[in-house]
Amino acid sequence: MDAASWRRVTISGLAGLYLLGLGFLAGMTADRLWFDAERTMILARLTQATMQAKERLMLLELSHTRGADKSDVH
Repeated sequence: MDAASWRRVTISGLAGLYLLGLGFLAGMTADRLWFDAERTMILARLTQATMQAKERLMLLELSHTRGADKSDVH
């Protein structure tokens, strides 16, 4: 092989490594974006369920204190 063909092989190899690295980073970015979207959706559902549970507990406590006021004789 002469110098020109070695140079061509070297440039082709470096271009291939560059494209491989670029594809790897693009895949990592896409995966991270997908994970963040899933995480946001799960946290929103968790927050909603927590608020509903707190609301139910507050209603139970309110109904319990109203019942205690009526039956409490001091």
